[in-house]
Amino acid sequence: MSTSRIDQIVRHLQQDDIPGAVRLAQSAYLNNEFDPLILNLVAFGLETDGDLEGALRVLGESLAQQPDDAMAYTNVGHCLVKLARPTHALEAFNAALRIDPNLPRAHHGAGLALWMRGEHAAGDAAQRRAIQLDPNYPDPYGALAVSLAQHGDQAQSAAMADRALELNPNEIQALMLVADRLFASKAFEDCAALLRRALADPATAPLQRVSIHRKLGNCLDRLGRYPDAFEAYRQSNAYERRVYKDLFEAEDIESQPEKLKRLTAHFRSAAPMVEEVPAGHAMNGVRQHVFVMSFPRSGTTLLEQVLASHPDIIPLEEQPTLSEAMAHFFNRREGLAELMAATEAELEPWRQRYWEKVAGYLGPIEDKVFVDKQPSLTAFLPLIRRLFPHARIVFNIRDPRDVILSCFRHGFVMNANMYEYTDILTLAQLYSLTMECAHVYFETLNLNVYKHRHEEFITNFEPKTRELCEFLGLTYNENMRNFVETAKKREINTPSRDQVRAGLNTSGMAYWRNYADQLREAAEIVKPWVTAYGYPD
Repeated sequence: MSTSRIDQIVRHLQQDDIPGAVRLAQSAYLNNEFDPLILNLVAFGLETDGDLEGALRVLGESLAQQPDDAMAYTNVGHCLVKLARPTHALEAFNAALRIDPNLPRAHHGAGLALWMRGEHAAGDAAQRRAIQLDPNYPDPYGALAVSLAQHGDQAQSAAMADRALELNPNEIQALMLVADRLFASKAFEDCAALLRRALADPATAPLQRVSIHRKLGNCLDRLGRYPDAFEAYRQSNAYERRVYKDLFEAEDIESQPEKLKRLTAHFRSAAPMVEEVPAGHAMNGVRQHVFVMSFPRSGTTLLEQVLASHPDIIPLEEQPTLSEAMAHFFNRREGLAELMAATEAELEPWRQRYWEKVAGYLGPIEDKVFVDKQPSLTAFLPLIRRLFPHARIVFNIRDPRDVILSCFRHGFVMNANMYEYTDILTLAQLYSLTMECAHVYFETLNLNVYKHRHEEFITNFEPKTRELCEFLGLTYNENMRNFVETAKKREINTPSRDQVRAGLNTSGMAYWRNYADQLREAAEIVKPWVTAYGYPD
């Protein structure tokens, strides 16, 4: 091992010349010099270039030599964060912090992993700890600025972002907040220029590129440059698909399209359900139990806010009330047969678990009309039918081309279903399979279904709202017109939040026509449902 080479690397690091240190380390590595410092710098260079798997391989070599290297564990954690593996990343950061509890980069990384796991308060605390340990470390300022903005503290968020950019004019999280402010002020050209600057930085991580490309697409959309906007959305989804490919394309995982085909085939050949159940069975004291579903971006958020404005309705927005039951009965091939053959004694614990979750979210709801809004529940209607045979189903219908375009343009929390959204053709196929599955369910499950047309709701609000109230066994209430005020008071966790708070408008109707050329193949896939639902070509 060349001592002079290590000394040269250290001198570059002391002068904050990270690129120079990385170049020297890469040269040493190619000459079979494997000092842990060299390996960490080579891994950092690979991480910066986007070769995260390569970086993890080199970091493994480093840890094999020096198992108590806190910085190596920290670098492993940051690679895993960028690969969207927060639990494994947190294990690596915790390993680093057991060795060196005062390592700012490890606390910052742990904060990122905690946020990805939904542990927001702990994530904030980790970022503040990183700042306390190193007040000149820009990254936790930028990360905390984003968190504060998401929680409505715009003043503190701006202060944190300014500090991050003071320390590093290219700190990516803070730059994104600046871009958001430019977008909000309708400075779309300036916003697009800033986003392109961020994309030009090779250190920008894949998941950051997902967000940046999507923001760029929104800018270009507002500028009316629709082909360029679509390309930006395509790039965003391509990066996301690349990150999650190993997780959702594993051979032992049933894809969502495969699951829908299996469910559709089963119920297409099944005899219609005719079981009779006593009045009030499984209702848990509510006046009416309602599920709102269909496909994401089909107008369910607007509908929910209108329903929430009725004094006799208590809605719940997209909470995992049935997640354990869905996994138990639908993630195993034998689970469906078990569900359909289950006795009341076997079903009752699942019902109780559901109502306990609802009570935890909402408190007492007796004698109210309870609305559980979850667009993605469509595939799981057999579960709802078995657990809650008296439940009423509101099924949203919107122009399929607007639905798939909107899903392609917006970001969602990743799961097996949303993975299909990352390619416009697989998204269109998923939509068609979902609608086909729903159609078969409606014919065989003996469900009480109201088909709610989104466009008619917007253009003919009061008559359609009265019609819906009648289905729910309610009298129309004038306060339902005030849904904008309701929406402003409620926390809405979907991409539709801003549109709903803007009130009724037709700007989103037939929006797909702006992207007609880009949607040509996808539109052909969903055309049977365009025709079935009566939308014009």
